[in-house]
Amino acid sequence: LMPTSTRRAVRAAIVCGFLLAGLEFVAIFLLYPVFGFLSQGDTTSLTLPVIGTAIDRSSARTLAIVALGLLIARSVLTLGYRVWWLRTTARAELQLSNRLLRTYAYAPYSFHLGTLSTDLMARAVANVSLACQSGLVGVVGMVSSALLAIGLAAALIAANPLAGIVITLYVGLLAGIYVVASRRHTRRLTDQLEQQIRRVYGRVHTLLRGIREITVFGQREHYLQQVATTRTDMVGTNARVMLLHDIPRTILETALYGTILVALAVLLSLDDPDRVLPLVALYVVAGLRIMPSLTQLLGYLASARAGTRIAEKLADEIHTIEAVSPAPASQRPVPATAATLSLHDVAFRYAAGSPDVLAGIDLELPFGTYLGVVGASGAGKTTLTSIVLGLLPATTGELRYGGHRIDSNDPHWFAKVAVVPQDVFLTDDTLLDNVLAGADHDPGRMTLALRAAGLDGLVADLPDGVDTPMLEGGARLSAGQRQRVGLARALYRRPEILVLDEPTSALDADTEAHIMATIDGLRGQMTI
Repeated sequence: LMPTSTRRAVRAAIVCGFLLAGLEFVAIFLLYPVFGFLSQGDTTSLTLPVIGTAIDRSSARTLAIVALGLLIARSVLTLGYRVWWLRTTARAELQLSNRLLRTYAYAPYSFHLGTLSTDLMARAVANVSLACQSGLVGVVGMVSSALLAIGLAAALIAANPLAGIVITLYVGLLAGIYVVASRRHTRRLTDQLEQQIRRVYGRVHTLLRGIREITVFGQREHYLQQVATTRTDMVGTNARVMLLHDIPRTILETALYGTILVALAVLLSLDDPDRVLPLVALYVVAGLRIMPSLTQLLGYLASARAGTRIAEKLADEIHTIEAVSPAPASQRPVPATAATLSLHDVAFRYAAGSPDVLAGIDLELPFGTYLGVVGASGAGKTTLTSIVLGLLPATTGELRYGGHRIDSNDPHWFAKVAVVPQDVFLTDDTLLDNVLAGADHDPGRMTLALRAAGLDGLVADLPDGVDTPMLEGGARLSAGQRQRVGLARALYRRPEILVLDEPTSALDADTEAHIMATIDGLRGQMTI
């Protein structure tokens, strides 16, 4: 899922994490003679395990200073590493979220017809965050902790093979059992958490989107309770996922402390315990260090499992959508202008095996034609207009303009068409922004579009004219005024084909008459 720069950063983070852990490992190793001289007051020299170098008391003091210096350096470097790594994961999250939203935005129109927008929001925000913060952090931490744990285990074995092997196998066995036992549980909890996040987004969207009717019907408490119940389930599942990070600590702490206690009791029962005290001290320090490494390893493993589980689903979805999305670069400009629009034996069905919504549609519409399509609810009127707009591909047959075949989702075709739907989409931006809808501002064209849509009076009455905010969903405007804004938005693009999808069905007779009079005035200027 990640770009090359992020993959490089992950590899660099693993190396940095291991090097920082190595500094601590070296510092602990250098402290070995210090413990030896502290426990054996009359000893003049000690031999470092593994490398076999003899150290005197003055050298031990130097080693202690070096060891403490390494620990301080590690702390400072770790802070810098954390700052860099947090920025890296934040950038990765932003990149993945942008890629996912871009994939959704350029997905075939049929994808959006069969998908809840709240599900898409949950995936683009919460799921991406989980994938990056749990997945990336988990993978990097898991590898670094594993390398450190292996290094510490090797040091223990080198210092005392029998005891080191026993401790390593004992703790490793417990860790292995936990890893195997928790795998299925982690997958199940992660799937539950993903589903519950989507439900929370859906419940909150329902409450806020339908607040008008919900308030009038006296059902605010009902929907608030639905949100609360769903959030309770989500928080509970998330807590169980987090608990998977803490369980290893309890298991390993109990096992390792018990092992050190037994080893200490055995060693102290020997005839000359003073000579083994340095080794015991090294085991205590190294053991106490290897235990957090293992608990971190298992915690990071749980995070990596959860994050990569979600990331796998995101990757599957992205690749599936990208596989069916047309490549704009392969499409050529539509050469015809002011031409005849024709449909030849067009049929459409929404899914394989489902009945045809449209069949045998043949139309020849010379430029400037004014055509009304009439039919009962469900007859396929909106589907037909979606095919004309290039949103849906015909299952069979073809759409042509001036003899040029038109494919679905073609940006060159979108430049020639415009639509005014029954429910006009408005944002909380200004009237000007809502008419432009992302297009470049041309004052002359804007004036003509507002005048053609009959919005001159509205603009004059607004406190800040075209710079007046429309509030969420265009709440400042009446239904008829929202339709006129939709018409102005369409006309501003100077389309050759204007599609009106029942734009007056929800209006009163007078407002409908005004809107239709405006549309009648466009006869001959474009195909309607």
